[in-house]
Amino acid sequence: MSVCLPCYDAGSYVDACLTEFTFGEVEAETEFTVWLQYNATQNIMQFTATSDVDGNITIEGMQLDPLQGYTLWITIDGVRQDITVDGDIYTCLSFSSVSIGQSPAAEL
Repeated sequence: MSVCLPCYDAGSYVDACLTEFTFGEVEAETEFTVWLQYNATQNIMQFTATSDVDGNITIEGMQLDPLQGYTLWITIDGVRQDITVDGDIYTCLSFSSVSIGQSPAAEL
């Protein structure tokens, strides 16, 4: 019997033009390795981020392809960590990206 770890399906789209992405409810003021997997190719991007005092993590420098799906998880020293969303505990987050037609550099 396999143990299935739940992944939170955001059920919404993330702007593909974002240069940073904030998510959370994790241990506050802790350094994490954030893994972002492009579901179509299984390619993985890696980021290092420290959660703020509220337990939110912000990753910067990510590049998303529009209309694609992604899975995100976090680790400390190679051990996967839980992410709490609306009081429920998950091992990963799943979302899709979409282009809204405006890049962050063009914002005023």
